[in-house]
Amino acid sequence: MGFRTLEEMAQSDINDIITKIGENKSSFMNLLESTIDKDDIYVLVVAVISKICQSPFDELKSKLLLDICNSRFMKNLGNYLIELPYTDTKQKNNLYWNNQQAFWMNYVTFCDCIINVSPSTALQKLRPLIEGASKCCLEGLNEKHGFSLSEEQIRELDQLRTRLTTCEKEDSEKTATAAPKKGINVDSEALDPPKDFRVLSVVPTLEDLLEQRPFVRPNIVDGSYSDVEHYLDVQFRLLREDYIGPLREGIGQLIERPNEKKYDHIRVYRNVKFFEPYVSGDKIGAVIQFDENTMKRNRYTNWAHNKRLIYGSLLLFTKDNCRSFITGTILDRDVTLLSKGKVPVSILNEEADNIYNNSYTMIESEIYFEPYYHVLKALQDPKFPENLAMQKYIVQVDVSYFII
Repeated sequence: MGFRTLEEMAQSDINDIITKIGENKSSFMNLLESTIDKDDIYVLVVAVISKICQSPFDELKSKLLLDICNSRFMKNLGNYLIELPYTDTKQKNNLYWNNQQAFWMNYVTFCDCIINVSPSTALQKLRPLIEGASKCCLEGLNEKHGFSLSEEQIRELDQLRTRLTTCEKEDSEKTATAAPKKGINVDSEALDPPKDFRVLSVVPTLEDLLEQRPFVRPNIVDGSYSDVEHYLDVQFRLLREDYIGPLREGIGQLIERPNEKKYDHIRVYRNVKFFEPYVSGDKIGAVIQFDENTMKRNRYTNWAHNKRLIYGSLLLFTKDNCRSFITGTILDRDVTLLSKGKVPVSILNEEADNIYNNSYTMIESEIYFEPYYHVLKALQDPKFPENLAMQKYIVQVDVSYFII
């Protein structure tokens, strides 16, 4: 679908939007399933979806929204939001930077409508966006660009989070009533955590990547947290699972179907080798080298604008079909080196050795790791509770202040 056509759809009347989508349904869905290289397209698509949400044709609207939620666009939108605060040039995303409030208004309209149309879809597809991507995005936008939502939009986002948590609780109660299962940790608010969250690794361990039922507890909707430590433990584990969960899913697909070309949530590069040590200023790591097949596939890639292999992205290296991993991150994004099939990486495993003597399958997480790393590290800081604002209302849920 062309940019101009999408722009016209975003500006169309809410009574006409379903018809316009119908006239271009195939090209619109192809766009949602494709890799989006132009950031302004995200702004236009969210505007189009907002128009769809306001359409009076409920049955057609519902089906179309579910198709959108099940498309690749949802994952791409999450990545766009996480990367948004770290943009170098605003000119590449004028439609967002020229009217930030409009984008977030459309985003909230979209999320609210999905919760109304299909709570189960909202839990599966929207929760990572609302609890993870948009939260990290807004914090980064405030810190780096001084942007804040309006008070009304803040209230609306909070209401969306509350509604999702309520939906999750109701869904858990139905599941427990219908067929109680053994060993379920997710719905056990009363259970004590198996270990202090401050000793958990911020980067994924082998157990994290292969274990299907990590210990997480839902946000508390009715009542208060027992104390600040309880609140921080819940938030830390939910946020950590928000980036590890999709990675685990993609690795599971890779293990089951090792010869596929595409997997959900991850990008796979085969026959990668550690080429040489890398030192640049205070950065120390290693340079990896892609093989000839990977080089041929990427020979026309414009690395200056491509969203793959960006600074801080999480990498996993395996030489034994995911029975063990070396964990790393992108250390530098040098376009000249990328054009030669070389990438500087930082190795996070202290025990990793003899890395230059083997060939690896490299897995790149499509969930941008850098902001997660800093937020999770901050939550683990023993001094963090001292700086947690509004504990009285967030943790203890003391609403007496608001009673008139």
